[in-house]
Amino acid sequence: MTGKKGGLNRSIRSSQLISPYGAGAIYDFGDESFVIKSTEHWPKKSTEIRLTRLEQKLGVRSFKKPLEIDEKDIRSGKNRFNSIEMMRFPSWLFCPSCRKMLQWRYEMEKTDEPPYCNVCAHRSRLAPMRFVTVCSDGHLADVPWDIWAHSARTTDCRSKDSMFFTSTHSAGGGLASLSVRCGQCDAERDLSDIKSPNALRSIGLSCLGKHPWQRRENAESCEQAPIVVQRGASNAYFSEVEMALDISMDNEEMSELQLRILSHPDWDRLVRAHQEGKASKISIYTEDIVEDESCEVHDVEGLYLTSSQDSSSSEKTLKEEEWEALMLSDGVSATRSRTFVARSIGLSESGGDGSFSSQSSELFLSLVSRVVLIDRLRVVKANVGFRRDKSDGRRLAPNLRESSSWLPAVEVFGEGIFISLDESAVCAWEKALPNDVMSRMIKAHAGSYLVDRLSVPTPRFLLVHTLAHLLIRQLCFECGYSASSLAERLYVSEGGMAGLLIYTASGDSEGALGGLVRQGESDRFWPVFQNSLLRGQWCSADPVCRESAGQGVEGLNKAACHACALASETSCESMNLLLDRNMLFGSAGYSGYFEKLAQLIEAEIL
Repeated sequence: MTGKKGGLNRSIRSSQLISPYGAGAIYDFGDESFVIKSTEHWPKKSTEIRLTRLEQKLGVRSFKKPLEIDEKDIRSGKNRFNSIEMMRFPSWLFCPSCRKMLQWRYEMEKTDEPPYCNVCAHRSRLAPMRFVTVCSDGHLADVPWDIWAHSARTTDCRSKDSMFFTSTHSAGGGLASLSVRCGQCDAERDLSDIKSPNALRSIGLSCLGKHPWQRRENAESCEQAPIVVQRGASNAYFSEVEMALDISMDNEEMSELQLRILSHPDWDRLVRAHQEGKASKISIYTEDIVEDESCEVHDVEGLYLTSSQDSSSSEKTLKEEEWEALMLSDGVSATRSRTFVARSIGLSESGGDGSFSSQSSELFLSLVSRVVLIDRLRVVKANVGFRRDKSDGRRLAPNLRESSSWLPAVEVFGEGIFISLDESAVCAWEKALPNDVMSRMIKAHAGSYLVDRLSVPTPRFLLVHTLAHLLIRQLCFECGYSASSLAERLYVSEGGMAGLLIYTASGDSEGALGGLVRQGESDRFWPVFQNSLLRGQWCSADPVCRESAGQGVEGLNKAACHACALASETSCESMNLLLDRNMLFGSAGYSGYFEKLAQLIEAEIL
């Protein structure tokens, strides 16, 4: 994807527009900085993505994938107006040579070339300022540097065109060494206190109530205090994503006529008319579908009744529905549809090469209940909005409004390995743990600014999550996958779910040609699982890592660090937090779920 200025290769992958970026995010192209406009400025001609389960949960009619543009078209400028629209932000730029500042305006974008300094002889490329303002209501704006500089002393000067961004080497390396100066009246103020919570309010500035691409007349009243952050800071943009697996099993059983009816343009209108109880519109849309598809009224009405019963009869969450599909029914060893092909492997056969002893086999089968290989998998990821300043602040939709008929999304086709732990064994292990084993982490989680973005820490969750990371790291090692090519999806609840799915997270050929599933076959799964446990038992930072009371962001990890259990940020659905190897291998005062199995494996090898 590119910005509207397409002569330069300012490209971004479609998946990045869902996470970690999206509408309202600041994105750097080399030494240029842009903000991605809200979705009403996105191309109208976009590829439509459908997944009924996710649509119903999010209350939208469909999802749309940003258009993909060939690299040749990017260089030639062809189709550049079908690409994602951005604008240069921050608008305040400065020359690295002469330090002169300039507030850039949209009408200055006359060519595809980046802005250069026209004041000094060096004609250096202008660099964006490092700081922006955000508020917890999601608004974004420039720091008013002219006002900041003149706030240092009483002056009638209000010049914007003679500002300089200077540095003082004798002041050290902190923000106190940076200052903004007016070349006309010599008013100057350093940046030592610019990041304090009331820095802008202390000079009479309030939130503008808008975003950089909005006009002043579109601004809303905002009473939140704006704060200054670095433009790449983690609290400048929190992207929120919802995802679901396409586990629909009825498409293959539907007739061609039923599929045509469901894809008819008036089908969604008919569903809404039924929901709103508008009989006249129901009749009109039904007649249109009957005429266009050459079918009978009862064909349309029957299909609506069937689909409405399916959607209303179940109040299960997305993950609960997926859990049932991934576990397969009793006596069913395989299932197949156009988007979902799964088959169970015999765990008792996993040591067919002789690597399983009868003792370790018996213990392993008592801890792991099922392994399912997904040869074909479709995943839809939708960006539902973003927040700024605080992770629990106001969430803005990608179009900035409270409701929308569509959301930006991407779909990924790949494969995966699903592993479920034995429920009775997990329950027995949980009951044997001390009552206060999670007390410190629960307290840290409750007081964290990430409390609304993370699951409540439980022994079961930490066990499944840490196991997923160890397996991802081992699969990357065994198969040569890049660190970000695999991802996890966790299925954990006190009501009976304790499992994980590791799937290919990229849409390219890597990991999508059977390489991941091959590692789950009966002759290879046990060596991978065995090595995951052996490697996970020790860390180069032990005993510090193993005995840590809390590490990572907000202390929300225990025995887990970059040397042992952390995975790529894009692979983890819990921000690389809520991890603890002690849940698997035990610690002083309690046993780990896989502790005995790991000890037995180690003894057999030695």
